[in-house]
Amino acid sequence: MTFLKLTIVCSLASILAVAPVCIGASGDIVRIPGLVAGGSMSGHGINNSGVVVGEGYFNSSTTHAFMYDYPSATLTDLGTSLSTGNSRAYAVNNTGVITGQYDQATTVSAFRYRGPGQIDDLSTLGGNVSLGWALNNPGTVAGDSNTSTNGPQHAFVYSGFGPMQPLGDFAGGVSVAFGINDAGIIVGLSHTSTTVSGGAPHAFMYAGNGPMTDLGTLDNGSTSWSEAHAINASGAVVGYASTASGYHAFRYVGAGLVDLGTPAAQNSKANAINMAGFVGGAESAPGQGFHAAIWDPSNQVTNLNTWLASVNPAAASHWYLDNVTAINDNGLITGSGIFNGGTVASFVLDASTLVPEPATLPVAMVALLVAARRRR
Repeated sequence: MTFLKLTIVCSLASILAVAPVCIGASGDIVRIPGLVAGGSMSGHGINNSGVVVGEGYFNSSTTHAFMYDYPSATLTDLGTSLSTGNSRAYAVNNTGVITGQYDQATTVSAFRYRGPGQIDDLSTLGGNVSLGWALNNPGTVAGDSNTSTNGPQHAFVYSGFGPMQPLGDFAGGVSVAFGINDAGIIVGLSHTSTTVSGGAPHAFMYAGNGPMTDLGTLDNGSTSWSEAHAINASGAVVGYASTASGYHAFRYVGAGLVDLGTPAAQNSKANAINMAGFVGGAESAPGQGFHAAIWDPSNQVTNLNTWLASVNPAAASHWYLDNVTAINDNGLITGSGIFNGGTVASFVLDASTLVPEPATLPVAMVALLVAARRRR
């Protein structure tokens, strides 16, 4: 990135009172460093400022939640302030609030981290385990908790006012909430049967009142399953569902599940969606492992390894990207891959030319960025 472009981005961000993400060019990729030398890391969430949260190896018996600021390349071990035991961070919103799970004296509980010394223990629905999977910008957390010790999980919502509230379920007695948008619409999975093996879970949408809405499945069989993992501001939902030969990523926009699978891919999964409708996940061909993938708003898929090799071949020679776990509105992606042929690692990738920023970016900023790029 040139000094001119960096200055323009940071200056405009300051003028417009938005958090600047002063980073490199599209195709730049960094490995998130370990909490300890050689320790594995898993990035689960990313916000629009380029902050990644996840979990990392701390010692042979302990995993710690972490926060990694991509623009400043700063890694923070959250585990030391959260718990003396295990902790994991799964999502971060645009104000920097984080949710996940941590060990407590008698429970493993969901938490909401608002900054050093500002930790909300969300407790449970009456059992001994809860987990915060997602939160929105207002700070509402969605996740799951059991209602009795070692009992089945039930989806919950926590607004910060009073205890977490259960969302109910379909006929199977199990539900999990994986995603929530700023309107408070929650998505996840709920079992539909107590007799079918696996519970035949179906993706659901919950709008804050009334029962869950069953989003259905792709192949509509009696044992078919689906699960919704993310929802964006416009209400588009993504996840994956069973097919006759495996399972496929889907997009839901109000009129049934749209199959994102391709003829060459036996299995695929969609884990995340940004405001512009770009979807992150992975797909695999028969007999092969997964590769990281991005679907554009028209449902065309790109193999991230192929794309990276075309824009940054030097970096691509060190990486095999196998999954996208989160994608922000500025084209930053986090996920997992194989680094230098054998080490499992977590990455942050600038894919801003593949995943352009939404149309709400001020026209003046676009013009200045284009001019700066031409001067490089």
